[in-house]
Formats: sequence, structure tokens, C-alpha cells
Amino acid sequence: MPSETVRSETVAVPGGAYRLLTAECAAKEPDWYEVWEQAEGEAVRLLLPTGLYPPEGFGIFPFAGRALNLAWMRDALIHRLAADVGQFWSVGVYDPAGAAPSLPLALLPYAADIRVVTDAAEKYEAVARRALEEFGAPLLIGGDRRILEGVMWMVAPDGPGSLSLRGQWGTFSGAAGTWEGVADAYLPKDAEMWLSLTPKGIAPERFLAGLYECSGVTRLADPPPAYIRMNGRFAPIDRE
Repeated sequence: MPSETVRSETVAVPGGAYRLLTAECAAKEPDWYEVWEQAEGEAVRLLLPTGLYPPEGFGIFPFAGRALNLAWMRDALIHRLAADVGQFWSVGVYDPAGAAPSLPLALLPYAADIRVVTDAAEKYEAVARRALEEFGAPLLIGGDRRILEGVMWMVAPDGPGSLSLRGQWGTFSGAAGTWEGVADAYLPKDAEMWLSLTPKGIAPERFLAGLYECSGVTRLADPPPAYIRMNGRFAPIDRE
């Protein structure tokens, strides 16, 4: 049944579409039951305005997908590595939770020395075998952060956290943060167009992540990202 306080409409974007819920409310928060009804099966992954949090018990959860940011993180680094294929690159992967065990295989065509710091070494066992079989390259995997000392580049799928070490040439994060000297957010080509399509109140990076993961707008991940953010500012990837 259509709601009088929450409107639902389908909005087309290049390469796909999404559903937009607009709530009319005099109070600071919408009628969450109406939101849940209109969202139907998508209530478990809603993009919500910044600062708006659903109460417990309504079955409504904010979208938390990270696939696009991880893809941009990986491709931003590969873009840098591929710029000088003759260089003997070393890359550190800081991944305590084992969030991105496929990263080394994507990087091995461009980097001869890959070191992984993780507390979930079992997630990297199959990757280590494939690295030897397909590239003849042994991966250095362990829990001691010191193995990352001196690496030229670093990637951190969940961010560097309290880690003070950085890649000598650069560090890329798969999570947004405020770490000094770390690329922590990315934008695609045609960024101005995509930003102009972002609904009011929605963080642009979350909107793009939702389009990629939930609406099938895969063109957003066409490598590499065009812009990277470091120290709070976006710059073209080839100028940063």
C-alpha cells in the first residue's frame, strides 16, 4: 500500500537504477515503520542521510558495502606499479582481519616482493600456494608488523589503524579515515557527473558504493579511479 509520508520512486542513472525513498516528516526522524514497508527487501542495506540512524527493532540497517572502495584501492596501487614495470617493487599488505586475501595475486604481476601482516594467516594459505605455482613467488606472511619496514608501497584494506609504518612511495587504504599521508577515498572518471546525481544528505562515496554493489553499476570500477583523497583533499591520481 502506498504510504502518505514516505514516497518511493525509481531513479535511472548511467548503467543502472536505484530506488529513492523520500520521507515527509515534521519531526527530526521519519516514520521508521513506513520506511521499512516502502523499502521492502532492501531494508537491510539502506543508504541513510549522514547522522540519521534507525532505531533497533525495525529491521533497518545502513548499507555497509565495501567492494567498490577495495577495488579502487587495489587498482590505484596497480596503476602506480604499472607506471614503471621495470622497477623491483616491494608491497606491504596490512590486513590483520584477513579481509582481502586475493590482493597478492592481483599485485604479483607488478611487484616481486609482497609481504603480508595478518592475524588470519589461514585465509592466505591458498593464495600463498597459488603465488608459488603461478608466479614462482613466495609470499612473506606473518603477524609481526616489522616485516613491513622498508616496503615501497603499502595497502591496508581496513585502514592502517594505529600502524605508524607507511609505504615509502605511498599507502592506500580500503577504508576512509584521517591518517596522515594515506590515500583513503577514491572517485571515478566523470566524478562531477556522479556527484551531481548523489541524493541530498547522502555521502557521495556511500552512494557510489551502493550503485556498484546493489544496482550493478559496474562501470564505476573501470580501473583506475581518476581521483584519490589524501590528507582530506582529492587530487587526480596522476598528480598526487
